[in-house]
Amino acid sequence: MSLNPFDVKINEKFCEINKSDSKSNLLKEIRDKVYLIQPYDNYALTFYHNTLYYFTANSKRYIVFGHDLEGHFAIEEKSRKIYHISNGKNDQCSYSLIFCNTNINHFISFNNIFIFMVLEQAKILNYENQCDSDDEKIFDILDNYFTECDPLSMAEDMFWHVRSYMLRDGFFPTNDTQINFYKDMMLKSNMTNE
Repeated sequence: MSLNPFDVKINEKFCEINKSDSKSNLLKEIRDKVYLIQPYDNYALTFYHNTLYYFTANSKRYIVFGHDLEGHFAIEEKSRKIYHISNGKNDQCSYSLIFCNTNINHFISFNNIFIFMVLEQAKILNYENQCDSDDEKIFDILDNYFTECDPLSMAEDMFWHVRSYMLRDGFFPTNDTQINFYKDMMLKSNMTNE
């Protein structure tokens, strides 16, 4: 069961991209490269192999190519920058755009390295039940690498800055407890709505 982002209503504004629109070089690039992006079931991190979506905001068009528990991943057509789209923080705006990366190649690298680190942390925690100073050094190396490759991605409150903090401080799920909790909530919600 693939879980959609939890409590994200923004996807109601998405428009499915017709296969006939695939003449665009950017659409072709996304469709090809999405196969390189590592998913992660414990955070509903999923990338779309068959169907892409358009999302328009502030006169800019985005191509939505995946999601996690909190929102969707999209590339802005003109700048080709990657953003995470989620519910807005207030009533004045129905969505929130958080910068991820300057291009799809950086996003692929960052995502795959991050998921590798998540899986490594899960192994460490299974064996030792705690992180030690060597683990802190690894997180520092990760942060420095991300900053060197794509400096804006690690600016305060940007997507990868927040994700790195979550992983370093043990808030990013390394097992299926959180995803199972959300699945149970969704099932219970669906049962009461029937």
